[in-house]
Amino acid sequence: MNGAEDFLLKCASETGVDLAGICDLSVFSSHAETVRRGVGDEPLAFYRKGIEGRFDLRGEWDRAEGIISFGMSYLQSEENPPDDGYVRICRASWGRDYHDVLKEHAERMMELFIKQYPLDYRIYVDSGELSDRSCAYSAGLGFYSKNGFIVSPVYGSFIFLGHILTDKALFSSHEPMECGCAGCDRCISACPTGALGEKPYVDYERCISFLNQKGRSYFVTDYVYGCDICQEVCPYNLRAPKDLHPEFAPDKDLIKIRPQDLIDMDTESFDRHYGSAALSWRGPGTLKKNAKRILKRNMDVFVPPDDIIDPEQDGRRPKDRKKKGGNDHV
Repeated sequence: MNGAEDFLLKCASETGVDLAGICDLSVFSSHAETVRRGVGDEPLAFYRKGIEGRFDLRGEWDRAEGIISFGMSYLQSEENPPDDGYVRICRASWGRDYHDVLKEHAERMMELFIKQYPLDYRIYVDSGELSDRSCAYSAGLGFYSKNGFIVSPVYGSFIFLGHILTDKALFSSHEPMECGCAGCDRCISACPTGALGEKPYVDYERCISFLNQKGRSYFVTDYVYGCDICQEVCPYNLRAPKDLHPEFAPDKDLIKIRPQDLIDMDTESFDRHYGSAALSWRGPGTLKKNAKRILKRNMDVFVPPDDIIDPEQDGRRPKDRKKKGGNDHV
């Protein structure tokens, strides 16, 4: 490491950011070539569209010269409710909306950093085109696991990631972290739909998290939003520290809910119940569809057809995510 990276880690530690590093742009470029080649005839996970834009710094910000990657653990000791009539929500949506939390912590980290290394920057948490996972890999934060997640040897894969573009080059020299999965294939074996293979590749047409966020049938779990199955069995997550950030601790009423309760929610009650969670941008329509399918499958009761759901409830867009920009400091 160098002085800038050492100081960055100090700033991260003081502001509650668990992982931080400067991206080695040569590794970043090399990984772009790996993504372009793909695995067999398929691109790597999460790169089916817009591969070029995922690695184009100047396309994101014309003044960009460097990248800082950062992450925070969201693993909590609380468990999802058992399969006895409750729906499940992935851990990423248990606490406060991680987009807001990560930006707040990254802002404080950079306020300290620029006192010693003055520069302009932009913070991105699901609000730009660059791949957060490729940035993290290139900054040495973790390795690509068999389920396509970035795994930190210390914090596991339950980590939220973001990146920061800087208008000055920040040098680092990271050897890519080799995959630490070795002979383990627990995630592959655990996936009930066979969405995973031996390489970091996900078949989206089988991925439960992808399907239920689109409101499409999957019929094999009680997850109404997202899915944690492949992560829950990972040995790195079994020994990772928990409860590091109270912002991500769940309201038990939020994660312990029956499908009929969700179906009965109007927009106002949905906003009151889930308004501060990351899933709120999806709106109630899609979650109601999923809850209806789960209820019908589990209880063999009459469930009205999906098309009675107000389509406007299912048409929400992310607040300010996936748009050009970020938090400007220029």
